[in-house]
Amino acid sequence: MSVFVQERLIREKFYPAMKKQETDIPRIKLQYIIARFGRSVISDPKRCEALLRDLCPGYKRETAVLIAALKEKVAADLMTDSDKLPKDFLISRLTRRLYENLGMAEEFAQWAVISWLYALESSAAQPPVPEPPVLSEETEPQSSETDRTELQGSDRKWWDQLDSRWKKIFRRASGIAHYPDDDDLSEIMKIQSLECVTPWFQITSLEPLSRLTGLKKLNCGKTRVTSLEPIVSITGLEELICRETPVTSLEPLGNLHSLKKLDCSSSQITDLESLRHHNSLRELYCCNTGIASLDPIRNLTNLEVLDCDETQIRSLEPLQNLTNLRILNCSSSRIGSLEPLRGLNKLRVLNCNFNNITELKAIGHLSSLEILNCNENCISSLEPLRKLNAMQILNCNDNPVSSLEPLENLIALRKLGFDGTQVRSLKAIQTLTNLQTLYCRRTEVGWYEWMKFQLKHPLCEIFY
Repeated sequence: MSVFVQERLIREKFYPAMKKQETDIPRIKLQYIIARFGRSVISDPKRCEALLRDLCPGYKRETAVLIAALKEKVAADLMTDSDKLPKDFLISRLTRRLYENLGMAEEFAQWAVISWLYALESSAAQPPVPEPPVLSEETEPQSSETDRTELQGSDRKWWDQLDSRWKKIFRRASGIAHYPDDDDLSEIMKIQSLECVTPWFQITSLEPLSRLTGLKKLNCGKTRVTSLEPIVSITGLEELICRETPVTSLEPLGNLHSLKKLDCSSSQITDLESLRHHNSLRELYCCNTGIASLDPIRNLTNLEVLDCDETQIRSLEPLQNLTNLRILNCSSSRIGSLEPLRGLNKLRVLNCNFNNITELKAIGHLSSLEILNCNENCISSLEPLRKLNAMQILNCNDNPVSSLEPLENLIALRKLGFDGTQVRSLKAIQTLTNLQTLYCRRTEVGWYEWMKFQLKHPLCEIFY
């Protein structure tokens, strides 16, 4: 009689109550585990439990029942006594054991025993998996095979000890939907880009990443990670996003000299000292942090993007030699002068809102400047901007500016904002035919002046 016919007869006698209350999925997965890894897996309840939880995460109760039965030697007795005793008698005896020793409800105890019986007998009915051919010494040294086997075993142990949250992250990154075999684990170890941001939970530690030494890009932003120490050995890392985390120190990054992009915005860091020798760094985002000095990055001449918005920085002096800088955001700090930017000829975007800046003379020769936002400072004149013909966006709201005359030749200008200023006339910008948006609220501009401009620029949206 085949094992499947036996199973049907056993179910009819012992399993009627479970048909509607339980699902067959955990039992099918149990059969798969034993068929895939052999009966020896039952000698390791922890691994068996990890496999079951990994393969059927939505069936925690059923997994707990199966593992409890395993620990009570149900599977072991089924293997040794199934050929010696009648199936009915053996199932009844083991069911009673679970009931008496664990207080397990009879219907669950019966289900667990039958599930193990079915899985064991199904695996016995499967043909044995052939062993891989032994390689000769000419094709591969024996020591290399041993080393690889040990490494695979180490990887397997690492995977089985991961919690389900990290397994989901690694599966998503590698495109593996099933329980990973050795080849899959090898591919996981080669992951180069990893996104740890998930909608269903927040990780607290990067410890599982210590083995992914080939990682190039890592995003652990918006998590509860407190330390970057686990990635200290990932020296090839090129991009790290740890924004909006409780990370307090960048010290573990001290030897990650391949780093090209770092975003530690809205973290708990207070200094950039660990980045002093990161000459490969191209982009640095450290806004809304406790840093008070940019001195550690004064020699990072390859830096192209710097965002130090909402910090305690008082001076831009360390930036004076960063001639490759293209984008600078230093708003909402304590800066009083733009003088250090005088020689940054590649600068295209400058955001310096909400500071104590009094003049723009230092940036008057930055011919590549396309966007300037200098709202809410103490700037009284736009004269230094007269020759910045590449300018496309200018916002100088809430400054004591009284004249737009220096802008009369900036024909590339598309957006201009001067809310809250002392400007009275729009005559100087009448010739700027590329203007698409104009903000002139809370100014001295009269209604008639506004109407004349609107008639001449019907496609320009004016906020008056």
